Amino acid sequence: IALFYEKVLEATTSVLPNVSSSTTTDESQIAIVALGKISPQGRADQSLIFREVAPGETIPDYDGHHIALYVGQDASDFEDAFRNCDTAGVIWVNPRFSDKVTTLPLAKEVQQFRFKDIIDLNTGAVVYELEHEVRSVEHESFPGPRSEAAD
Repeated sequence: IALFYEKVLEATTSVLPNVSSSTTTDESQIAIVALGKISPQGRADQSLIFREVAPGETIPDYDGHHIALYVGQDASDFEDAFRNCDTAGVIWVNPRFSDKVTTLPLAKEVQQFRFKDIIDLNTGAVVYELEHEVRSVEHESFPGPRSEAAD
């Protein structure tokens, strides 16, 4: 999962041992994904945390929920994210929403696109499903400080 976010969204990631586990034999890991603008102190606008499941533990089926996330430092980073997602073959259109984005020009127009499948980049196998509504940091709903270029 960390490699997917690094390569596809050019996110900063860390993979660490899951020290919160109550068992001493658990060798699972957590992946921390930093998105949006990263401050000089290393703080990200948004972070995702994924915990590896223990042997025998199951992941619930995807239930249709989604997250909105903001990528990069500016609009060019957003465009790179779209191209990377398109190359990985993960661009997705959710029929419930009106933004039917499948091309970069349309993504630039609405400043967002969607994908659902997090894949193993070596095999193409889906490793996790979670709808991502990927937005530019110049999107009108960006919760962080606005850049001067966006104003």
